[in-house]
Amino acid sequence: MKVGFRKPSLKKSIKARTTGKLKRKVKRTINPLYGKKGMGYLKNPKRALKNKIYHKTTFGTNDIIRVVSHAGNSKKTKSSKTYVMNAKNINPLAYFCIVFFLGFFGVHRFIDGSIGTGLLYLFTVGVFGLGWIVDVLNALSLLFRNNKKRISNEDLLQLQKMLMPGSTNDIVLSQEELIELSIQQAENDIRIVHESANIVKTTNKPDVYFSRMNLMKQHAEHMLVLEPYVPFNISPSDVLNEITENENESTKEFIVRYFNSVKAYSGTLKTKNSKQNQFDNFYATMQNYQNHISSENKQLVKNLYNHAINSLTADDSDI
Repeated sequence: MKVGFRKPSLKKSIKARTTGKLKRKVKRTINPLYGKKGMGYLKNPKRALKNKIYHKTTFGTNDIIRVVSHAGNSKKTKSSKTYVMNAKNINPLAYFCIVFFLGFFGVHRFIDGSIGTGLLYLFTVGVFGLGWIVDVLNALSLLFRNNKKRISNEDLLQLQKMLMPGSTNDIVLSQEELIELSIQQAENDIRIVHESANIVKTTNKPDVYFSRMNLMKQHAEHMLVLEPYVPFNISPSDVLNEITENENESTKEFIVRYFNSVKAYSGTLKTKNSKQNQFDNFYATMQNYQNHISSENKQLVKNLYNHAINSLTADDSDI
């Protein structure tokens, strides 16, 4: 069992903040349970217990930064926002230069209002250079995301009409205001996609499932339209592709879940006719959504229905 300071790994740190972050966001969008507390114990209890002990008996650079940062600002509450790079909205190029040349001494952290972390950087030379490297990469990413040329008036007008349907042919908002409005709509799209993903994974109501699935795809497509103007941390095209690629399997899981709920309810009924009515309603309801499901899932609906009816007939003949 290891005790004490964890050996820092620059390679793992960078990977966790780049490709690792992207993969986690995609998985979280599709699987609402991914990353939730306690899921590790269900998937691999031995490994989860080992990791818990490891994190209890060791500490790393991030733990030092977190403790010093909280100590430096005692007024923060649990609902306070975490550190945001370039919180003062300084020109991204100027900000990158500050981080690159003065980041060793935590100047950028002081500018952003993170006094505790700034002191840590000052006395540890950028957390022994590791924190400085991570912040340089983040500042560079921020620079590329924001280094966009001025949008032409024609594109601005098109963006305005998209964000404000029914608006006039005159530009009434500045580029900055339109971008801000785009970001607000993008945040709303992300929220609805996440909420819809949770619902389609749990509901057993056909109208709710198919309406939410369509809503999720619509807002993912809207995110795709906003992508040229909004610095998404994850590509909307990746989100839309993930939804589309998993739609058939998700619908299959819903059909089985819906059928099981019908079967469970029919088990509480006494007569054969009342039980059969439940399965007839299941089949008729799914027929209303034939245009939304694949041929494979159409056959699944048919097979489940036939199996249920045959079981009822067999039970009746036994009597």
